[in-house]
Order: sequence, then C-alpha cells, then structure tokens
Amino acid sequence: MALNHLTSYLHTFLLQPPPEGVYIHGIHLWGCSIEKTTNEFQDQASRQGYAPLPVLHLQCYPVNEKPALQEPSFQCPLYASRIAPRDPIMEIDIKKEGIPPMRWALRGLTATIWPY
Repeated sequence: MALNHLTSYLHTFLLQPPPEGVYIHGIHLWGCSIEKTTNEFQDQASRQGYAPLPVLHLQCYPVNEKPALQEPSFQCPLYASRIAPRDPIMEIDIKKEGIPPMRWALRGLTATIWPY
C-alpha cells in the first residue's frame, strides 16, 4: 500500500531525498487545478488542459500497517496517458477540507504521467 501527500515544493528546489519514501514530480491533473500559494485543489478554469501537480511524497507500507487517513479522500487514478487509459498505475489521495470526495469523482478527476 502507498500513502502519499502533496508537498508545496517545486522539483527544482529539492536538494535532499526524503528521510523515508520518494519524491515524485511530473504528474498532470485533469479536471481540477491547484492554487499555488495555498496548495489547495480548486475547480479548473474553462478550456484549460491539465494542471501540473506539485511534488508528491510517496511512502510504501505493508497492507496491514498502512496508517489510517484522518479525513475522507478521493482516490484519484493515475494513468500513463489519457489517450489509452487502461488499468491505473496507482491511486493518489486527493482531499480538501469542506468538499466531499464525491465532487472530484463527478468531475472526472484523473492524473496522468504524460501531458496528453
């Protein structure tokens, strides 16, 4: 199992690896955007394609040892591309206070590695 959380870092400012897990960058979000100053998810502006996701901190745990999340989150599927979405590579936990996770599912929120 993987536990991830969004950092406020840009990949150019990371000089040291995390003490545990890995940093991932280069993921593209489709269906919402991120406010760069507060690092919160918001509705996507019309006619905007993808929004780059800030650096993601990923930690892996055995299935029986994964820490429980404090609040409900949307499991955003991560695909290789939108052109041929097959099985998701993994799922990213997306959460925002005051907004139910079902909202992101209804908007069709997905993430891709390639920007197409």
